[in-house]
Amino acid sequence: MPVVELSYERLEGLVSRGGGGTRVSRDEISEKLPYLGLDIEYDDGDAVRIEYSPNRPDYATDVGVSLALQGLLGVRMGPVPLDAAPPAPSGPDRIVARRQVAGVRPVITGIMARGGTLDDHMLRQLVTLQEDLHLGLGRGRKKVAIGLHDASKISGGFPLTYTAVSAGHRFVPLNETKEMTISQIIKGTKAGRAYGHLVAGHERFPAILDGGGNTVSLPPIINSAMTAVTTGTTDIFVDVTGVSQHAAEDALAIVAVTLRAAGFSLERIGIGGGRNRTPPLETRTIPVSVGRANEMLGLGLSVSDAASCLERCRLQPVPQDSSGGGQNDVIPCLVPPYRPDIVSEVDLVEEIALGYGTWRIRPVLSPSKTFGAYDAASVTHDAIDMALVGMGYVEALNPGLSNARILYEMAGRRTPPRSRMISAVDSKSREHSVLRDSLLPGLVENLSRNIHEEYPQKLYETGTVFLRGGRRAAGSSKRADDAPPVSERMHVAAVAAHTDSGFSEAKSVLQTVLGAAVSDASEIRTAPALHHMFADGRCAKVSIIIRDGAGGGRARGRRHVIGYAGEIDPAILSAYRIRVPAAGFEVSLPDVPPAAA
Repeated sequence: MPVVELSYERLEGLVSRGGGGTRVSRDEISEKLPYLGLDIEYDDGDAVRIEYSPNRPDYATDVGVSLALQGLLGVRMGPVPLDAAPPAPSGPDRIVARRQVAGVRPVITGIMARGGTLDDHMLRQLVTLQEDLHLGLGRGRKKVAIGLHDASKISGGFPLTYTAVSAGHRFVPLNETKEMTISQIIKGTKAGRAYGHLVAGHERFPAILDGGGNTVSLPPIINSAMTAVTTGTTDIFVDVTGVSQHAAEDALAIVAVTLRAAGFSLERIGIGGGRNRTPPLETRTIPVSVGRANEMLGLGLSVSDAASCLERCRLQPVPQDSSGGGQNDVIPCLVPPYRPDIVSEVDLVEEIALGYGTWRIRPVLSPSKTFGAYDAASVTHDAIDMALVGMGYVEALNPGLSNARILYEMAGRRTPPRSRMISAVDSKSREHSVLRDSLLPGLVENLSRNIHEEYPQKLYETGTVFLRGGRRAAGSSKRADDAPPVSERMHVAAVAAHTDSGFSEAKSVLQTVLGAAVSDASEIRTAPALHHMFADGRCAKVSIIIRDGAGGGRARGRRHVIGYAGEIDPAILSAYRIRVPAAGFEVSLPDVPPAAA
């Protein structure tokens, strides 16, 4: 999310301007900033650092934020008038796009901002706005690129020509002191290396030339040093080039309203050639139903109330008596061109919520005739957590995607054919390429990352494993006819590493866990077994027997193997450079009634 640092002192002046003498305080501004959808990262003295949504690039400057605050605080409501003077029919301020550039970067638009003043703070924020628009709306300058120029330094004057030039074309690029060819700029400057690929593959490159043939810009890469904007600039020429006319005009409108609110007067530039046009800077009409807004927001606003909310968001609802009839609760709303984020009725409902004041909306529980209860699986998991935490174990949270090295190679287990692994297609990381079918290898790998920490170390995890062929439990080879090709199963695993760790400890902890997890209508048994994770002769398989009256009618005495417990194989510990004994277990949580609370 983009971040910008603002000044409370500047915000106070900007918000209060045009408020009929009403002075807005810092406390009022600080209180309302979050209700514009802004997150305050820090607030220190005069500086406030805010994080804003990429779909509101106009919030990249204190000017843009102040316009929204004016509406929310009731200082000034309704849209900000752009008041851009139309171009003279045959005036000198115009841009002509040549045919040569049509196949490279065909779209160009622009505007002139005159009679303003820039301080260092505003200049830096304009550059921030420019780059935010490049990253978001401009898709890294591929779709749209913006140039800011000191109009008084365009030595050859207007009209400007948007054309294509050869790689040998020379000029002095921004932040450089000597002429360079376009080839040299692409290879030898930071901007060239970053954005040269956007026009690569073409024999000729887009360029804006002034009336004397001097280079103004090489879009989308870099401007000319000749027209660099400084704190002394009073007239700014803004050019926007790209491959989408709609996106270019949206970006231009956002820059234009920012300069207008900063004190500049706007003049539209006559633009022709290709399919380019003089920027219309027109409003769009989007209707919004007050009934739908009330339904979505849980409010009871009247049409006039909803219209006032839209005005506080700097929009312009059309009075009903001039809407030409239609539904009584539908408000046609004029959306200014600098709000491209508003595209549908739902967006206007959100604006109504912001204008109403989200701090005024109170949550109300929906009426219900039923009562909630804990899910049986949640009760079991909570009981396991309480038991293991009470015995000094710390919960680990490993990802469901592991890799063959941890699950097979380091676990002393034969690596199956790739067709038998449950692998991710086109995984972006070798470390996360195989769905785990066991928790214990991950816990032992966790221990290997803590070999420099004090012992004892006790870890546990309750999580999902993934089994191919729909096997119903660890150690079972049976599969139901309707079982899916891959099934999910909840397992719990634990491991303890310290000098006295052994089989007896693992078995004792397991009995405590299962005693908390299953009901008295079951019996837990262990028997000697072999398992790749455990040392020979120090391992047991764990079974559960369902007694009569439990388990959904299962037969008396039917045994289900649910997992294994024992001492971790010393060869595995040695491979992980773990120098103390470790013991643990892993079991599948059985489908039996949970223990009584």
